Amino acid sequence: MMRLIGILLAIFTLALPSALAQQDVKGTRDHMEIGRFAGSVILRGDYRNFDERQILKARLGDNETTPPPANSITRSGAVTSIVYEGPKTASSLEIAANYRTRLEALGYAPLYICANSSCPGFGNVNYVIRHTFGTDILGMWGFRGGYQRNPRYLVYEKTHSGVRSTAAILIGEAGIAGDAPRYALLVVDEAALKTDQITIPTPQTIRNAFSEKGSISLYGIYFDTGASAIKPQSAPTLQAIADLMKQQPALSLIVVGHTDNVGTFAANIALSQARAAAVVAALTKDYSIAASRLTPFGAGMAAPAMPNATEAGRAKNRRVELVPK
Repeated sequence: MMRLIGILLAIFTLALPSALAQQDVKGTRDHMEIGRFAGSVILRGDYRNFDERQILKARLGDNETTPPPANSITRSGAVTSIVYEGPKTASSLEIAANYRTRLEALGYAPLYICANSSCPGFGNVNYVIRHTFGTDILGMWGFRGGYQRNPRYLVYEKTHSGVRSTAAILIGEAGIAGDAPRYALLVVDEAALKTDQITIPTPQTIRNAFSEKGSISLYGIYFDTGASAIKPQSAPTLQAIADLMKQQPALSLIVVGHTDNVGTFAANIALSQARAAAVVAALTKDYSIAASRLTPFGAGMAAPAMPNATEAGRAKNRRVELVPK
């Protein structure tokens, strides 16, 4: 029996690093339309409701270190930026061919395609990374060697229902034979900048919402993706809640955490509960509200305010809701 346990433990110990390597970085997700190459994992993901990107679409000249306007396009809107590690058996050619097929099936048309020395900067992928994907992922590529072998770069674009989407993909094989390739995906879904998003609730607006709707959804309590620590810029909203509770000593609240549908149901329940508990802890510790007046509750993805099909909808679903008891 002891020998059997030892064998099983050895097998588990050998398998554990491989299993962990197959997990996406916490809080990341694929672009909902484009997806990933089979067998890939996410090493880094960055998602912005609105930002701007300059995307290379032509080879740089011999002495150029920054792209002239004719060699690039500027796009603004919802930005998805992801770095993947592909399976060890995949080549940059195979990954590029699969993405070309996928994008064209979705209605995208090619703006620029290159491989090896025909790519910007004599095939030096650092040029593409700096000017399209951002310098913050250079360390994941390596300045020399790294993932510079057989680079391939694709830029595709489509317009659907008046919305223009631009996708850029950079693929590089590892400098050491047998290591897995890496690829970066950037998608800009063009949209107009909303300039009416700065709202700070007041005790009166919270009170009015309770009278009119029975609850209020707050978007001024901020957390990092996948985290429950409250960010400092949440202070004005927390202050408004505390002021109302001090004005109405008989008021008790259920603090409800909500998430979007990215990730598993269980993980979102746990995250939303942790965020609700963090709000209660902050109001108790920093604003002197009695803990007995506050009840944290995590609803996870169970009560969406909007469909989760778009980033704008998912942003509306990530919220803290107050419900009078």
